[in-house]
Amino acid sequence: MLGDRQRHIDRAMETWPELAARLGVDPQGWTVDVLAARKDKTTFRTVLRLSRGDTSYVLKHEKKRTRGDKFRAEIDAYAKAHAAFRADDHSRIPHLRAVLPDRRAALFDYVDAPTLASRMETDTFADHLLLLERAGRWLDLYHRCRIGDRRIFRPQANLSYLRTMRDAVESGALSVPMTPQFLAATKACFAAADAYEGRETIAAHLHGDYHLKNVLAGEAIWVVDFMPDHFAPVGHDVARILVHYATLFAPQDEIPPGQILPPDAATAFFRGYQLVGEDDPSVGFLMRTRILSDWLRLTGDTNELNVPRARRLLGLQALAGIAFGT
Repeated sequence: MLGDRQRHIDRAMETWPELAARLGVDPQGWTVDVLAARKDKTTFRTVLRLSRGDTSYVLKHEKKRTRGDKFRAEIDAYAKAHAAFRADDHSRIPHLRAVLPDRRAALFDYVDAPTLASRMETDTFADHLLLLERAGRWLDLYHRCRIGDRRIFRPQANLSYLRTMRDAVESGALSVPMTPQFLAATKACFAAADAYEGRETIAAHLHGDYHLKNVLAGEAIWVVDFMPDHFAPVGHDVARILVHYATLFAPQDEIPPGQILPPDAATAFFRGYQLVGEDDPSVGFLMRTRILSDWLRLTGDTNELNVPRARRLLGLQALAGIAFGT
């Protein structure tokens, strides 16, 4: 694995001279730090920081056996988001400086700020509330920049996905940890769906992966790693970050039965995010389905769970118990 890691770091650095040329800088004399080098089933993603003097950039590179045009779609979404976003002193998106689509490499401004996830690990709950409000404000601004019309919320697509996953789990074709608890929570989610059907929500172009590790919190809130351009109810983005927070960092003993967040945390986020409220049907329903979809992403063998995944599993199981009464 260490050999693979170094090989992919070297491949990322092979793109640097051409990226530097696009930027108009000398590629020599830069210090290289590895910010991330991780592999999933088909992709090795490398993120490097290149620094010289007071200037730093982030170089992102991907090597994948079957990638298609997703890298191009992600870069295109990033460029569109940056062009549309009305940045201010409090909410920003790092500049995309150069891109080599065929080599799956891109160069961004480096932001010297910790992620929300790292801040949440050490900050107090009072600090969490301020950070949630700021993250809500950024998302509110972003959704308003590329907003659509009001529409009637229909949960059928999400229910169809859950039905397929439930059937696979029940048949043994798919294994998830804590299977009885998962199936009980899924059943409760189906039972609750009618309460969200046919009510009005708002659609917008989504970030698509708005979680605590993609939000950087310094003097401003900076957001990175946009998914391919997708137009859908705003609750998708809201649910992503709030369930991530509720799973790992919220004081779960302060969450009322049937809810997903402590009241103070919900109030703080929606003080910043005002496009819709906590009672919006896409927010309410998609927060519940997000618990289940995050659960499905974990391996079925609890003996293979590393510490972060085990922590996430326990948080999701506890959160599902509160939200669904299971």
